[in-house]
Amino acid sequence: MEVIKTLPAGQYGTKKHQRQWQDQLIAVRYRRDPKTHDVLTIKEIIVDRKTAGHAKSPGYRRRTNEVVALHIAYCEAKLRAKVKATGARYSKQIKPWITTTAIVRRLALLQRIVEGAAEKCLDVDTSYEL
Repeated sequence: MEVIKTLPAGQYGTKKHQRQWQDQLIAVRYRRDPKTHDVLTIKEIIVDRKTAGHAKSPGYRRRTNEVVALHIAYCEAKLRAKVKATGARYSKQIKPWITTTAIVRRLALLQRIVEGAAEKCLDVDTSYEL
């Protein structure tokens, strides 16, 4: 879809959405559907906020049930099979394996964790224990 315009929160044209979403509104984007020529209004809002930087601070230790993403290359078939056997799930969206830190520690794969990728994998349900 073609983006017609993007307006940051607070600009003229975003006031109605600003009243509804207040400080959560980041931007309002207008897109045109090429098939129907309809104009779609997209609201970019903040849905969750977490304190950043804790993973980089010295002495940080992950919780054992924390969901993380692992990078495993396609050619590492044995390792992929081993991770899959523990119940890990593959994300087709950005291509990491999603599992918990307990499993990662048990398999000694801590160096393969991709920081921040687990939160971006919207095609894998991480709401329950793996």
